[in-house]
Amino acid sequence: MTCKLLLMVEIRDMSHETPCSDFGTDFWGLINPDWSLCSKGRRQSPIDIDPARLLYDPNLRLLHIDKHRVSGLLENSGHSVVFTLDGGKVPLNVTGGPLSYRYQLTEAHLRFGNADLLGSEHTINGKAFPAEIQLFGFNSQLYANFSQALDKAYGIVGISLLLQIGERSNPALSQLTAGVDQIKYVGNTYTVRHLSIHDLLPDTSYYMTYEGSTTMPACHETVTWVISNKPIYITKDQLLSLRKLTQAEDANKGGAPLSNNFRPPQKLHHRPVRTNIDFSNAKQWRPSPAEGRRETTGSAENLPLKTIKSAHIQNEPRYRKVEVFFKCFIENIPRASETLQNSYEVGASHKLHKGGPDTGQVRSATLYINLVKWRLNF
Repeated sequence: MTCKLLLMVEIRDMSHETPCSDFGTDFWGLINPDWSLCSKGRRQSPIDIDPARLLYDPNLRLLHIDKHRVSGLLENSGHSVVFTLDGGKVPLNVTGGPLSYRYQLTEAHLRFGNADLLGSEHTINGKAFPAEIQLFGFNSQLYANFSQALDKAYGIVGISLLLQIGERSNPALSQLTAGVDQIKYVGNTYTVRHLSIHDLLPDTSYYMTYEGSTTMPACHETVTWVISNKPIYITKDQLLSLRKLTQAEDANKGGAPLSNNFRPPQKLHHRPVRTNIDFSNAKQWRPSPAEGRRETTGSAENLPLKTIKSAHIQNEPRYRKVEVFFKCFIENIPRASETLQNSYEVGASHKLHKGGPDTGQVRSATLYINLVKWRLNF
């Protein structure tokens, strides 16, 4: 049995020539009285996540997604790229994390921009990613299907995976998008077989979570969002293929590009954004001799993200040029923060080649650069 999102049905009730995105997201609440939450709601999504305002919640558990493989249809819906699970005999369940119930995954939506600096719906400290995958599921313990759960309390879970450009793509993402060239026009579909949704997830157990809404009309405020604390990777070629998709029904009809299919961040309205990252417990880590592997002597992934303003990496065979600028680094190492306003050459030995005013401060600065590199999976 195929599971479809009700919100996709609502969008398709409108003609493809005038999709709701053409009216502007700010006007959704004025177009249809049933969409009033889009304008008046106080728990709307997406949001911008300010790392400095994250609240550590020690009661948050590990998020679990079933590992068995699924099949389904990848479709150009006219608003986004949608992967619809075929249901199958064994449901794909999500449990743990901030969830008090079991949720059954039904769909994945892919948001992306026409440029590398925009595309994701959720942003981090005001910065967007080139794309975002959103996994949606319904509360299968309280409701019979997605449509019934959509406007009910604790009805929906949304899992956000932010996508960053890399030389190699996440393998499951490559499998998911292998047929993108076959869905150029609205209504085109492509069958994806034996996909592991679990393998789409980045290699981290850390996340942020908040209570929000669907990001399309009718903007129901029934979604528990879980945003992974690490991106997964997509190649430039894959993004280029996505950007060739259109809202046209066929080659003979003009249509706008499918890209820029995201809703901008909404006001937080004092909602808490919780995380299982313990900012007070960022312990030292040491790199493994084996290339590409990392070992920790503690919970190194609990790096306090509020210290990071931005980062850039340029890959080279044995050296990497890392430009790291710290927003609140002075809180941790008062004078050493001044030594990090330039680029540093960090070699295979992970030693800082451009020195600072004090040897002890340089060691501390080296540790923090290594932590940042490890945290961002450089």
